[in-house]
Amino acid sequence: MSFAPPPPSSSMPKAYAHPPVSPATERDAAAEASSDTRGVLKFDASFEGANLGVVKQITENEYELTIRPDINAARYRLWFHFRVASYRPGQKVLFHVTNFSKSKSLYKDGMSPVFRVGNKKTSSKGSRDRAWERVHPKNVFYYRTKDSLSAAPGRGGGGRGASGSIERCGSGASAGSAGNDDESEKGTLSDGNESASERRRPRKPHILSFTHVFGKEDEDEEDASSSYVEFAYSYPFTFAEQTAVLDALDEKNLSHVHRRTLTHSLQGRGCDVVVIDGGDDPDAPPGTALAPRRLVFLTCRVHPGETPASHALSGFLDFVTSDDSDAVLLRRKVTFVVVPMLNPDGCVLGNYRADSNGADLNRRWADCVSTREPTLTAAKALVKWYARDPCHALDFFIDLHAHTSSKASFLYVEPPKFGLDADDCGERGGERDAVAKDETSETSARDDDRPAASRGETFREKCEKAFAWERAAVLPRMLELNAGPALGFSLSHCRFCENPEKAGAGRRAVGAMLAREARDAAARA
Repeated sequence: MSFAPPPPSSSMPKAYAHPPVSPATERDAAAEASSDTRGVLKFDASFEGANLGVVKQITENEYELTIRPDINAARYRLWFHFRVASYRPGQKVLFHVTNFSKSKSLYKDGMSPVFRVGNKKTSSKGSRDRAWERVHPKNVFYYRTKDSLSAAPGRGGGGRGASGSIERCGSGASAGSAGNDDESEKGTLSDGNESASERRRPRKPHILSFTHVFGKEDEDEEDASSSYVEFAYSYPFTFAEQTAVLDALDEKNLSHVHRRTLTHSLQGRGCDVVVIDGGDDPDAPPGTALAPRRLVFLTCRVHPGETPASHALSGFLDFVTSDDSDAVLLRRKVTFVVVPMLNPDGCVLGNYRADSNGADLNRRWADCVSTREPTLTAAKALVKWYARDPCHALDFFIDLHAHTSSKASFLYVEPPKFGLDADDCGERGGERDAVAKDETSETSARDDDRPAASRGETFREKCEKAFAWERAAVLPRMLELNAGPALGFSLSHCRFCENPEKAGAGRRAVGAMLAREARDAAARA
């Protein structure tokens, strides 16, 4: 039965021709209207660093999601980052992220996605959202499947599971099923590129399934419509956060910290460089004031989705710029040059591995050009400048990454180069292109490839090679001694490798450049 107000009469004042509606009744009506839509989740990927492709509702509390591939690089599908709103307190939802390009993942070994609760109103005012938390590992599953979940018998199709019922924004490009795994399935570790045969071999996408229960604490009591829960592959670290970290350093006005813009990315974003230099060492022995100052060059985030690398670098910056006695002593003896974000465009776009052109920058170091890879070109030029500067002695070039399947921290180390080997990982991908023009030169080239004992290598040459290998191995060994099992570093996971397919990686290309610089300097001397 519906209520019908009495018809107006001449005896009833016009203002009261219909029963008045109290403010409380208006609030109740608004709450009733909103309760009809809450529980059907709304997805958002229209913020910095977000990544979400297509969303389908399978059942009332089950959703199938896809990762948007990297811009112009469909084979890279790993990073996801999105927000969910319009949920009910206590609602339990099952998410399926269905098109991962990697078969190996730490999700199989206990890692889980992260989430945090946010509020649109407080976030817009600059206040920080709540801290990130891990989804419970018991609620996380990573596996391979033949068909998409929405195509399975008895699921999807019409009814409430239709994709048209999903409201979301900032979706970007739709995710496809094309593309291969971007890490080698051979061996325990890979730093990012598979062989040609592996690229040709099709791989079935992998699925990440996890559940989340939206609690009452996940919403604003006064305005539930402004609350959201944010999910991500791992702890995000955006371009804006990196800028805020460097701005905070600037505000401290530290005499030993110098920041400037190294260059700009293809989309015009600044690529900063930070120089940390404690000045002359007052404890240096007499007569050594003009000795070259030791220098360590660090770069980070050439791959946008490897966010743990930025968190590690942020901790390093906090320590090395602090008043800690060890940090002060370190600054007296060593200059640190840091490029915190080599791929700012990819970080903002929510890519996993590529830049705005779809290029994997960590395969472009050897032949980078300023019009195509401006950040790499500028960083490489700065490394060369310090290598040639008589006031500095470049000890280390360190490029920070994160790995998707290794349980331990480790180093890829560029082996030392000797003789013709100094040219072996340049622009030609590690292959010697010297063609012998006569029998004598052919014999000489073969002799250089023979073991030291068969060539009659001098004792001094043997000592120089041994010393070079000791220098290459000292950092991994020191890390094992000081940050071993307790902090997750493993010497056994380290690799002294020079795979020709990875000649464009930073460690390979910069190592080859520095070897040529050292050889040319020795020739000039």
